[in-house]
Amino acid sequence: MILEQLKKAKNFTGSEKMIAAYVLKHAEELEHLTAADLAGEAFTSKATVIRLCKKLGTKGYQDFKRQVGVEALEAKRVSALLETEPFGENSSYEDIIQKLPSIYDGAVVNTKLSLNHNIIRRVVNRIRQADKVEFYGMGITYTTARAAAFKLMTIGIESSAYNGLNEHNIVAGRKKKKKVAVILSFTGCNPGMVSAAKFLRDQGVYVVGMGGGAGEELRSCCNEFIPIYTAKQIMSMEVITSITSANYILDVIFVSLMVDNYQENVDAAVEIYKMRHGAEEPQQGEN
Repeated sequence: MILEQLKKAKNFTGSEKMIAAYVLKHAEELEHLTAADLAGEAFTSKATVIRLCKKLGTKGYQDFKRQVGVEALEAKRVSALLETEPFGENSSYEDIIQKLPSIYDGAVVNTKLSLNHNIIRRVVNRIRQADKVEFYGMGITYTTARAAAFKLMTIGIESSAYNGLNEHNIVAGRKKKKKVAVILSFTGCNPGMVSAAKFLRDQGVYVVGMGGGAGEELRSCCNEFIPIYTAKQIMSMEVITSITSANYILDVIFVSLMVDNYQENVDAAVEIYKMRHGAEEPQQGEN
């Protein structure tokens, strides 16, 4: 990066260091300056400016200005994002403990506000009619997929989670079971998940996409698409908000399915509780 090279000023002459110092301080104004203007502001020559541009690997002064402008704009954007970060280098444990719940709450509230109830109803109805539900994710979304599959299994719905696509397994079993596939991508444009959605839909599987609201690539490959709320932050906080949002949506679906056979699920839960803690009830008068 040009700005990084200017900051390091490695093997720069005294005059080149003066140019670097001026550019770093006035990067946003550089687009209005000619090479001669910059030389004058840095108290050096136009030839020195051109020489520095070549030393930095650019094609010339105009290319140098363009790259500096792009990098300065990006640096400004990153700086603005950092200012909105809830935590910084001086955050204490008490700050973290106090602020994290509000981040979770914000993710849930924003997801709730954007949730399309009709889409959720259609997805729940499709799962009710399905023989099996498959969750697909990659990396951290695979962890979310596994948790979702486990929850559905606890209420008697056959479910599996996959870290990527197994085409052979899908083709071999496509006539045996009526399936619903849930594709998870926090960005909404993960190439692996987009390819999985396309393949599954081509095989006649009902595909539900869950991803970032701008994920048009995934959206276009799915029968239904549920946006995941993603905060515009950079210090890994996007991951926290995305996971919280996705888990909220998946839990809405899970609980909706659970209450379908509420008494049956209660009876099963009670039976499991007795198996774990002993089937005999305490006698009257016993502590």
